[in-house]
Amino acid sequence: MIPRRHLSACLLWAAMPWSAQTPGRRLEEYQVKAMYLGHIGAYTDRKDGAPLLEPTQTYRIGVVGKNPFEQHLATIYGKQTVKKAKVKVVFPRTPEEAMDCQMLFISRSEADRLEEILGWVKNRPVVTVGDTRGYAQRGVMVNFTLEKDLVNWEVNLGSLRKSGLIMDPTFLDLAVRRIEGGER
Repeated sequence: MIPRRHLSACLLWAAMPWSAQTPGRRLEEYQVKAMYLGHIGAYTDRKDGAPLLEPTQTYRIGVVGKNPFEQHLATIYGKQTVKKAKVKVVFPRTPEEAMDCQMLFISRSEADRLEEILGWVKNRPVVTVGDTRGYAQRGVMVNFTLEKDLVNWEVNLGSLRKSGLIMDPTFLDLAVRRIEGGER
C-alpha cells in the first residue's frame, strides 16, 4: 500500500477546485477524473495478497460506452504508470475483453445496460468506476460525484468485498459516501 501521507496529499490536491490547481490553467472535469483513475488503481490490491498484476503485465483501463475523457487518458497514461506497470486504455465490447482489464469505467451512456456490464466482471478483481447518479447504489465500486467544482467519490463497499479487492483506508475515508448495499 502507498504511505498514508502520500495518499492524502495526492488525493487532497486532486480534490481542490480545478482553478486552484494550476495557476493560469483550469483543469477540466474529465482531466481530474482521469488522474483519479490512476490513484484508484494504485490504492487497490487483492484481498488474498496475490499480486494484482504479473511483473510483465500491462495495467488495462477499460472504458465501456461513450468516452467522456477525450484525449486525457492517452495524455496522462502515455507517461505515467499504475502499480509500476505501463497503462493501456482499451474499449471493451464483450465480457471477455472486459475481464482482461484491471479497471472498468462505465460511461453514463451505458446506464440502461449497467447490470449486464457489471455481470461481465462479477466476482472478479476488476475495479468498476462510473460518474453517474445512482451507479454506486446499483453496484459500481467507485462513483465520481461533482459538487461545487469538486470531484468527489462514493464507494460501494459491498461490491468491493465481493470482487476480492481492498482499497487503502485513507481513500475510503475520503469518500463522500460509503454504501453497504447494491452489491454487484
